[in-house]
Amino acid sequence: MRRIWLARSSLVAVVGMAAILGSVGPASAEVNARVHTLSNSSPLCGVLLVDAKMFSGPEAPGTLSLWYVVNSIGLSTYNSADIDCFTTVTAHWRNLDTGAAGAMTAEVNAWRFQGPWLRRDHFDIDTGPGRVVVDYTTDAQHIPATGEIFVP
Repeated sequence: MRRIWLARSSLVAVVGMAAILGSVGPASAEVNARVHTLSNSSPLCGVLLVDAKMFSGPEAPGTLSLWYVVNSIGLSTYNSADIDCFTTVTAHWRNLDTGAAGAMTAEVNAWRFQGPWLRRDHFDIDTGPGRVVVDYTTDAQHIPATGEIFVP
């Protein structure tokens, strides 16, 4: 009799915990990836560090948000010359759960020359829900980067 009571109590506890954990919605996620690349505009720009920040959350289901921040490590950082340091970044994405895939290309500038009237650095991609892998490349010599995130 005691074994039946213990088994029944354990089953109730497991079902109760599953109901509690199942009712908690997915949390927002953030993943960062960094691409080291050369600039397309001037050798004075040196190396550009393209930080790609990926966001997803329940407020925009099935959507991956990308935010680019670009910094220049070169002579253009230390002089007053008006040098436009830019590169073109392509985010090749694929949803590992659904098989959907695509690419999004954007020209991005180093932070010193950015402004809301010059460049749009935030992009939304409809990837659908699931695990999404993003491979970042540029059209100049670069060291690529990869990030993986869960999109609710």
